[in-house]
Amino acid sequence: MNQDFSHCFYRETSCNRDCLDLETDALLIYRLVEKVMGHKHSFLLLAVFFLALTCMGYGSDLHRTKQADFLPDFNGGMLLIDINSGREIASYRKDVIYERRYSPGSLIKVFLLYDLWRQGLVDPAQKIFCPPSRGRERYCWDVAGHKETDLRRAIAYSCNHYFLKLAEREDLNSFLRALAAFRIISEENYNPYSKLPREEQEKLMIGDSSCLQVTPYKILLAYSCIFNGGYLFDSTDGKNPGTRIHIDAELKNIISQGLRASAINGTSRRAGQEVLPCWLLGKTGTSPYTNGYGMVSNNGATHGWFVGFIPADNPCVGLIVFCEKGNGANDAAVIGGRILHLWLEGNFENPR
Repeated sequence: MNQDFSHCFYRETSCNRDCLDLETDALLIYRLVEKVMGHKHSFLLLAVFFLALTCMGYGSDLHRTKQADFLPDFNGGMLLIDINSGREIASYRKDVIYERRYSPGSLIKVFLLYDLWRQGLVDPAQKIFCPPSRGRERYCWDVAGHKETDLRRAIAYSCNHYFLKLAEREDLNSFLRALAAFRIISEENYNPYSKLPREEQEKLMIGDSSCLQVTPYKILLAYSCIFNGGYLFDSTDGKNPGTRIHIDAELKNIISQGLRASAINGTSRRAGQEVLPCWLLGKTGTSPYTNGYGMVSNNGATHGWFVGFIPADNPCVGLIVFCEKGNGANDAAVIGGRILHLWLEGNFENPR
Protein backbone atom coordinates (compact mmCIF):
# COMPACT_ATOMS: atom_id res chain seq x y z
CA MET A 1 0.00 0.00 0.00
CA ASN A 2 1.42 3.38 -1.00
CA GLN A 3 -1.11 5.88 0.25
CA ASP A 4 -0.22 9.55 0.40
CA PHE A 5 -1.96 10.93 3.49
CA SER A 6 -0.52 14.45 3.29
CA HIS A 7 -3.63 15.88 1.63
CA CYS A 8 -5.93 14.70 4.42
CA PHE A 9 -5.35 17.53 6.89
CA TYR A 10 -6.42 21.12 7.21
CA ARG A 11 -3.82 23.07 9.20
CA GLU A 12 -5.54 25.63 11.37
CA THR A 13 -3.40 27.10 14.15
CA SER A 14 0.13 26.87 15.51
CA CYS A 15 1.21 25.74 18.96
CA ASN A 16 4.20 24.48 20.91
CA ARG A 17 4.20 20.70 21.00
CA ASP A 18 4.23 19.69 24.65
CA CYS A 19 4.53 15.92 24.29
CA LEU A 20 7.39 15.46 21.83
CA ASP A 21 9.75 18.27 20.77
CA LEU A 22 10.57 16.55 17.52
CA GLU A 23 11.55 18.48 14.40
CA THR A 24 10.60 17.38 10.91
CA ASP A 25 13.92 18.61 9.51
CA ALA A 26 15.80 16.40 11.97
CA LEU A 27 13.79 13.39 10.80
CA LEU A 28 14.72 14.23 7.21
CA ILE A 29 18.39 14.45 8.20
CA TYR A 30 18.11 11.05 9.87
CA ARG A 31 16.55 9.55 6.74
CA LEU A 32 19.26 11.02 4.52
CA VAL A 33 22.12 9.73 6.68
CA GLU A 34 20.38 6.35 6.97
CA LYS A 35 20.23 6.00 3.19
CA VAL A 36 23.88 6.99 2.79
CA MET A 37 25.32 4.91 5.65
CA GLY A 38 22.85 2.04 6.01
CA HIS A 39 21.59 0.39 9.20
CA LYS A 40 24.97 -0.94 10.34
CA HIS A 41 26.01 2.41 11.79
CA SER A 42 22.92 2.92 13.95
CA PHE A 43 24.87 4.48 16.84
CA LEU A 44 26.38 7.11 14.57
CA LEU A 45 22.98 7.68 12.98
CA LEU A 46 21.45 8.44 16.36
CA ALA A 47 24.36 10.74 17.26
CA VAL A 48 23.86 12.74 14.04
CA PHE A 49 20.11 12.81 14.62
CA PHE A 50 20.33 14.17 18.16
CA LEU A 51 23.01 16.66 17.11
CA ALA A 52 20.56 17.95 14.49
CA LEU A 53 17.90 18.34 17.15
CA THR A 54 20.31 20.23 19.41
CA CYS A 55 21.47 22.58 16.66
CA MET A 56 17.91 23.49 15.64
CA GLY A 57 16.63 23.89 19.20
CA TYR A 58 13.40 22.70 20.76
CA GLY A 59 9.90 24.07 21.05
CA SER A 60 9.46 25.75 17.68
CA ASP A 61 5.93 26.38 16.53
CA LEU A 62 4.38 23.58 14.54
CA HIS A 63 0.97 23.46 12.98
CA ARG A 64 -1.84 21.33 14.24
CA THR A 65 -5.37 20.52 13.21
CA LYS A 66 -8.24 21.23 15.52
CA GLN A 67 -10.30 18.52 13.86
CA ALA A 68 -8.48 16.14 11.55
CA ASP A 69 -10.14 15.57 8.20
CA PHE A 70 -8.66 12.10 7.77
CA LEU A 71 -9.67 10.44 4.51
CA PRO A 72 -6.93 8.03 3.41
CA ASP A 73 -7.65 5.56 0.66
CA PHE A 74 -7.74 2.36 2.67
CA ASN A 75 -10.56 0.06 3.62
CA GLY A 76 -10.61 0.16 7.40
CA GLY A 77 -10.44 2.59 10.29
CA MET A 78 -8.07 4.21 12.75
CA LEU A 79 -8.13 5.94 16.13
CA LEU A 80 -5.45 8.17 17.64
CA ILE A 81 -5.75 9.10 21.33
CA ASP A 82 -4.00 10.81 24.21
CA ILE A 83 -3.45 7.75 26.40
CA ASN A 84 -3.25 9.76 29.63
CA SER A 85 -6.79 11.10 29.31
CA GLY A 86 -8.34 8.74 26.78
CA ARG A 87 -9.23 11.73 24.62
CA GLU A 88 -9.61 11.17 20.90
CA ILE A 89 -7.16 13.17 18.80
CA ALA A 90 -8.29 11.89 15.40
CA SER A 91 -10.28 9.04 13.94
CA TYR A 92 -11.36 7.62 10.62
CA ARG A 93 -14.46 5.46 10.03
CA LYS A 94 -16.04 5.73 13.48
CA ASP A 95 -18.47 2.95 12.63
CA VAL A 96 -15.54 0.56 12.18
CA ILE A 97 -13.70 1.73 15.28
CA TYR A 98 -16.55 2.19 17.76
CA GLU A 99 -19.41 -0.04 16.64
CA ARG A 100 -18.31 -3.13 14.74
CA ARG A 101 -16.67 -6.23 16.17
CA TYR A 102 -13.81 -8.15 14.61
CA SER A 103 -11.50 -10.99 15.60
CA PRO A 104 -8.43 -9.28 17.15
CA GLY A 105 -5.71 -11.64 16.01
CA SER A 106 -2.39 -11.52 17.85
CA LEU A 107 -3.24 -8.29 19.65
CA ILE A 108 -4.97 -10.47 22.25
CA LYS A 109 -1.73 -12.28 23.19
CA VAL A 110 -0.67 -9.50 25.56
CA PHE A 111 -3.77 -10.09 27.70
CA LEU A 112 -3.12 -13.84 27.86
CA LEU A 113 0.35 -12.93 29.12
CA TYR A 114 -1.13 -10.49 31.65
CA ASP A 115 -3.38 -13.13 33.20
CA LEU A 116 -0.74 -15.86 33.31
CA TRP A 117 1.73 -13.40 34.85
CA ARG A 118 -0.82 -12.48 37.50
CA GLN A 119 -1.06 -16.17 38.40
CA GLY A 120 2.71 -16.64 38.49
CA LEU A 121 2.66 -19.03 35.52
CA VAL A 122 5.21 -17.26 33.30
CA ASP A 123 9.00 -17.43 33.45
CA PRO A 124 10.30 -14.63 31.18
CA ALA A 125 13.68 -16.35 30.87
CA GLN A 126 12.21 -19.64 29.65
CA LYS A 127 13.01 -20.42 26.04
CA ILE A 128 10.68 -22.43 23.84
CA PHE A 129 11.81 -23.86 20.51
CA CYS A 130 9.57 -22.85 17.61
CA PRO A 131 10.23 -25.46 14.90
CA PRO A 132 9.89 -25.06 11.14
CA SER A 133 6.65 -26.29 9.62
CA ARG A 134 6.60 -29.56 7.69
CA GLY A 135 4.02 -30.00 4.97
CA ARG A 136 0.57 -29.52 6.43
CA GLU A 137 1.93 -29.59 9.98
CA ARG A 138 2.06 -25.90 10.89
CA TYR A 139 3.58 -24.77 14.17
CA CYS A 140 3.61 -21.01 13.67
CA TRP A 141 2.63 -18.33 11.17
CA ASP A 142 6.34 -18.22 10.20
CA VAL A 143 6.88 -21.48 8.33
CA ALA A 144 10.64 -21.26 8.99
CA GLY A 145 10.00 -21.17 12.75
CA HIS A 146 11.45 -18.73 15.29
CA LYS A 147 13.96 -21.23 16.73
CA GLU A 148 14.85 -20.71 20.43
CA THR A 149 12.53 -17.96 21.63
CA ASP A 150 12.19 -16.22 24.98
CA LEU A 151 9.25 -14.08 26.04
CA ARG A 152 10.51 -10.74 24.69
CA ARG A 153 11.38 -12.24 21.32
CA ALA A 154 8.03 -14.05 21.22
CA ILE A 155 6.27 -10.70 21.66
CA ALA A 156 8.44 -8.99 19.06
CA TYR A 157 7.84 -11.69 16.44
CA SER A 158 4.33 -12.60 17.64
CA CYS A 159 5.32 -16.28 17.84
CA ASN A 160 2.18 -18.41 17.73
CA HIS A 161 3.97 -21.54 18.91
CA TYR A 162 5.36 -19.83 22.02
CA PHE A 163 2.00 -18.37 22.98
CA LEU A 164 0.20 -21.65 22.31
CA LYS A 165 2.52 -23.24 24.86
CA LEU A 166 1.51 -20.47 27.29
CA ALA A 167 -2.17 -21.00 26.48
CA GLU A 168 -1.86 -24.65 27.53
CA ARG A 169 -1.35 -23.35 31.10
CA GLU A 170 -4.34 -21.01 31.08
CA ASP A 171 -7.90 -21.64 32.19
CA LEU A 172 -10.34 -20.20 29.67
CA ASN A 173 -12.61 -18.65 32.29
CA SER A 174 -9.66 -16.92 33.93
CA PHE A 175 -8.63 -15.54 30.55
CA LEU A 176 -12.16 -14.29 29.85
CA ARG A 177 -12.31 -12.63 33.27
CA ALA A 178 -9.09 -10.80 32.41
CA LEU A 179 -10.59 -9.57 29.13
CA ALA A 180 -13.70 -8.43 31.03
CA ALA A 181 -11.51 -6.59 33.57
CA PHE A 182 -9.98 -4.66 30.66
CA ARG A 183 -13.54 -4.19 29.25
CA ILE A 184 -12.60 -5.87 26.00
CA ILE A 185 -15.61 -8.16 26.41
CA SER A 186 -18.57 -8.16 28.80
CA GLU A 187 -19.10 -10.88 31.37
CA GLU A 188 -22.32 -12.11 29.79
CA ASN A 189 -20.32 -13.20 26.74
CA TYR A 190 -18.59 -16.11 28.53
CA ASN A 191 -20.94 -18.97 27.70
CA PRO A 192 -20.33 -19.48 23.95
CA TYR A 193 -16.57 -19.84 24.47
CA SER A 194 -16.76 -22.42 27.27
CA LYS A 195 -18.40 -24.91 24.89
CA LEU A 196 -15.44 -24.89 22.49
CA PRO A 197 -13.07 -27.91 22.38
CA ARG A 198 -9.88 -27.31 24.36
CA GLU A 199 -7.75 -26.97 21.21
CA GLU A 200 -10.07 -24.22 19.95
CA GLN A 201 -10.00 -22.50 23.34
CA GLU A 202 -6.21 -22.31 23.15
CA LYS A 203 -6.37 -20.88 19.63
CA LEU A 204 -8.89 -18.31 20.83
CA MET A 205 -6.49 -17.20 23.59
CA ILE A 206 -3.75 -16.38 21.06
CA GLY A 207 -6.06 -14.74 18.52
CA ASP A 208 -6.06 -17.60 16.01
CA SER A 209 -9.85 -17.86 16.00
CA SER A 210 -12.85 -15.98 14.67
CA CYS A 211 -14.95 -16.87 17.74
CA LEU A 212 -13.71 -13.95 19.84
CA GLN A 213 -14.74 -10.60 18.33
CA VAL A 214 -14.09 -7.14 19.78
CA THR A 215 -14.47 -3.46 18.89
CA PRO A 216 -11.15 -1.79 17.96
CA TYR A 217 -11.42 1.18 20.34
CA LYS A 218 -11.72 -1.15 23.35
CA ILE A 219 -8.47 -2.88 22.37
CA LEU A 220 -6.70 0.48 22.15
CA LEU A 221 -7.99 1.63 25.55
CA ALA A 222 -6.93 -1.71 27.09
CA TYR A 223 -3.42 -1.44 25.63
CA SER A 224 -3.19 2.19 26.75
CA CYS A 225 -3.90 1.08 30.31
CA ILE A 226 -0.63 -0.87 30.31
CA PHE A 227 1.41 2.25 29.52
CA ASN A 228 -0.44 5.09 31.31
CA GLY A 229 -0.11 3.89 34.89
CA GLY A 230 -3.03 1.48 34.85
CA TYR A 231 -5.87 3.89 34.00
CA LEU A 232 -8.63 2.22 32.01
CA PHE A 233 -11.00 4.67 30.32
CA ASP A 234 -14.60 3.93 29.36
CA SER A 235 -14.69 6.30 26.41
CA THR A 236 -12.54 8.59 24.28
CA ASP A 237 -14.23 11.88 25.20
CA GLY A 238 -11.46 12.77 27.66
CA LYS A 239 -13.95 13.38 30.48
CA ASN A 240 -13.96 9.97 32.13
CA PRO A 241 -11.52 9.68 35.07
CA GLY A 242 -11.03 5.98 34.41
CA THR A 243 -10.61 3.06 36.76
CA ARG A 244 -7.34 1.53 37.91
CA ILE A 245 -5.93 -1.86 36.99
CA HIS A 246 -2.72 -3.03 38.61
CA ILE A 247 -0.01 -3.56 36.01
CA ASP A 248 3.10 -5.23 37.42
CA ALA A 249 6.15 -3.08 36.72
CA GLU A 250 8.29 -5.98 35.49
CA LEU A 251 5.54 -7.17 33.18
CA LYS A 252 5.13 -3.66 31.77
CA ASN A 253 8.87 -3.49 31.09
CA ILE A 254 8.84 -6.87 29.34
CA ILE A 255 5.88 -5.89 27.15
CA SER A 256 7.55 -2.55 26.36
CA GLN A 257 10.81 -4.26 25.41
CA GLY A 258 8.96 -6.74 23.22
CA LEU A 259 6.96 -4.02 21.46
CA ARG A 260 10.06 -1.89 20.98
CA ALA A 261 11.91 -4.85 19.46
CA SER A 262 8.87 -5.44 17.25
CA ALA A 263 9.21 -1.91 15.86
CA ILE A 264 12.96 -2.24 15.31
CA ASN A 265 13.20 -5.65 13.62
CA GLY A 266 10.03 -7.61 14.43
CA THR A 267 6.55 -7.71 12.94
CA SER A 268 6.05 -3.93 13.39
CA ARG A 269 9.29 -2.96 11.65
CA ARG A 270 7.49 -1.47 8.64
CA ALA A 271 5.82 0.97 11.04
CA GLY A 272 9.22 1.64 12.60
CA GLN A 273 10.60 2.52 9.17
CA GLU A 274 8.14 5.42 8.98
CA VAL A 275 9.26 6.92 12.31
CA LEU A 276 12.41 6.56 14.41
CA PRO A 277 12.13 2.85 15.36
CA CYS A 278 13.57 3.14 18.88
CA TRP A 279 10.84 5.67 19.78
CA LEU A 280 7.97 3.37 18.83
CA LEU A 281 6.20 0.55 20.65
CA GLY A 282 4.30 -1.56 18.12
CA LYS A 283 2.24 -4.73 17.93
CA THR A 284 0.62 -6.27 14.86
CA GLY A 285 -2.16 -8.77 14.41
CA THR A 286 -3.71 -10.77 11.58
CA SER A 287 -7.07 -12.45 12.06
CA PRO A 288 -9.74 -14.43 10.17
CA TYR A 289 -12.11 -12.24 8.18
CA THR A 290 -15.49 -11.28 9.67
CA ASN A 291 -18.02 -8.71 8.48
CA GLY A 292 -18.05 -6.66 11.69
CA TYR A 293 -21.45 -7.95 12.77
CA GLY A 294 -20.55 -11.47 13.87
CA MET A 295 -20.53 -13.25 10.52
CA VAL A 296 -17.43 -15.22 9.56
CA SER A 297 -16.15 -15.50 5.99
CA ASN A 298 -14.58 -18.66 4.60
CA ASN A 299 -12.94 -17.04 1.58
CA GLY A 300 -9.46 -17.01 3.13
CA ALA A 301 -9.30 -13.22 3.54
CA THR A 302 -7.81 -11.74 6.70
CA HIS A 303 -7.96 -8.55 8.74
CA GLY A 304 -4.84 -6.55 9.59
CA TRP A 305 -4.27 -4.81 12.93
CA PHE A 306 -1.65 -2.48 14.37
CA VAL A 307 -1.34 -0.72 17.72
CA GLY A 308 1.45 1.79 18.29
CA PHE A 309 2.61 4.11 21.07
CA ILE A 310 5.10 6.99 21.09
CA PRO A 311 7.50 7.94 22.55
CA ALA A 312 8.59 4.48 23.64
CA ASP A 313 10.11 5.47 26.99
CA ASN A 314 7.03 7.34 28.21
CA PRO A 315 4.15 7.02 25.74
CA CYS A 316 1.62 9.82 25.46
CA VAL A 317 -0.05 8.94 22.15
CA GLY A 318 -1.68 5.66 21.18
CA LEU A 319 -2.91 4.50 17.79
CA ILE A 320 -4.93 1.58 16.49
CA VAL A 321 -5.26 0.80 12.79
CA PHE A 322 -7.67 -1.79 11.44
CA CYS A 323 -7.59 -2.97 7.82
CA GLU A 324 -10.68 -4.85 6.75
CA LYS A 325 -8.61 -6.80 4.24
CA GLY A 326 -4.89 -7.30 4.68
CA ASN A 327 -2.46 -8.36 7.36
CA GLY A 328 -0.82 -6.69 10.31
CA ALA A 329 2.85 -6.58 9.34
CA ASN A 330 2.54 -5.53 5.68
CA ASP A 331 -0.61 -3.42 5.64
CA ALA A 332 -1.79 -2.11 9.02
CA ALA A 333 1.75 -1.44 10.29
CA VAL A 334 2.66 0.61 7.21
CA ILE A 335 -0.46 2.76 7.53
CA GLY A 336 0.09 3.10 11.28
CA GLY A 337 3.68 4.23 10.81
CA ARG A 338 2.63 6.89 8.32
CA ILE A 339 -0.10 8.20 10.63
CA LEU A 340 2.36 8.47 13.52
CA HIS A 341 4.87 10.18 11.22
CA LEU A 342 2.20 12.74 10.33
CA TRP A 343 1.52 13.29 14.01
CA LEU A 344 5.24 13.85 14.63
CA GLU A 345 5.17 16.46 11.85
CA GLY A 346 2.41 18.34 13.68
CA ASN A 347 -0.56 17.33 11.59
CA PHE A 348 -2.69 16.49 14.61
CA GLU A 349 -3.75 18.31 17.75
CA ASN A 350 -1.41 17.58 20.67
CA PRO A 351 -2.29 15.79 23.90
CA ARG A 352 -2.79 18.14 26.82
